[in-house]
Amino acid sequence: MQEMKINITDLPEGYEYVIRKKRWRAKKDEPYYCVDSRGNVDAAFECFDFIDQALFDSGNYFQSEEEAKQSKFYKVFHG
Repeated sequence: MQEMKINITDLPEGYEYVIRKKRWRAKKDEPYYCVDSRGNVDAAFECFDFIDQALFDSGNYFQSEEEAKQSKFYKVFHG
C-alpha cells in the first residue's frame, strides 16, 4: 500500500496526515487471484470465509492474473 504524506498548516508542529489508498476487494461471488503454495496463480471466488480473509490480510489477493504474477509471492517461485 502506497502512502502519500501531506503537511497541513493548521496542525500543531510535528503532525501530518497520512492518506492511504483503499485496497481493492472482490464483491461476493466475484473472482480474485492468488498465488498458491506451488507458485501457480489461481482464481478463487470471494465468499468472505477465513481463507479469503487470510489471503487478503497477507496481501496475496489480486484483481487480475497479471497483478498476481508481478507480486512478491509469485517471484519467490519464478524469480
